Amino acid sequence: MPSCRLRCYSCCSAWFQCFATYDPYPKLQKVTCPVLALNGSKDLQAPAELNAPFLRLAVTWSPRSCVKIVDGVNHLFQSTQSGSEYVRITETFSPGYLSKLVTKYFRKFTEFESSIERSVKMANRRSYKRELEKRG
Repeated sequence: MPSCRLRCYSCCSAWFQCFATYDPYPKLQKVTCPVLALNGSKDLQAPAELNAPFLRLAVTWSPRSCVKIVDGVNHLFQSTQSGSEYVRITETFSPGYLSKLVTKYFRKFTEFESSIERSVKMANRRSYKRELEKRG
């Protein structure tokens, strides 16, 4: 009986009510840095098929943002068959694919930054040359 009361209290608490009704969209619209959003395909707490489209829509403003679904991992990014066997999983974080995905994203991001820096340098050189030509 105590666990039933605890569950009922948890669902009726102010924290849970806030958590269950919170809409992150307005906050995500204000984010100015690049976003890498990852969802596990076996996530039962935040199902990827529901969350990924929402996240893609929320970060469309940034070409440097990326939303990916990581195949075969749960909410904690642990390799899983069903998504619910937390107690039996000894892995803390799925190795391999996930680290490659994050590395690939950051490489892409730094290459993007480098291309912007190159463009700015080229524009500055052209501007400098024009200024020199004016002075003759």
